[in-house]
This record gives sequence, structure tokens and C-alpha cells, in this order.
Amino acid sequence: MVSQGLSKEQMTALWVPFITWVNASPKEFVVISPLRSYAGDSRSWWEVEGNPSMNRDTRDGAPRGPWLVAR
Repeated sequence: MVSQGLSKEQMTALWVPFITWVNASPKEFVVISPLRSYAGDSRSWWEVEGNPSMNRDTRDGAPRGPWLVAR
């Protein structure tokens, strides 16, 4: 979920009821990754450098530029 104008503390507080509900139902849900909130600068979401989920398209004939392919 993406939101604008909330601090990390506000995001964490917003998710507490849901995380509590999930954690209270271990027979119905298995948490495979920690449930957490994050507040950060969205301007860097699409940067290739340092982002392990994206890489440049290096195929022959691929347009040269900031084009990306998903892994």
C-alpha cells in the first residue's frame, strides 16, 4: 500500500490492527516475511542501480536508454 504524507510512526500505527489480526490466526495464516511498514522517498523506486528487481535490457536490438526489463 502506498500513502502520501504519513510518517513511519503513523504508517506503523495504521497497520497494527491488521498485523495483530493476522498474528492471532496462526492456523489460517502463515507469515513468511515480517509484516512491517516503511516510509521512504518514492522518487527512487524506478532507479536501476541498487535495485535487485530491475536490470537494463542488454539484448541485441534493444533500444538504448533507461528501458528496463523485469526479472
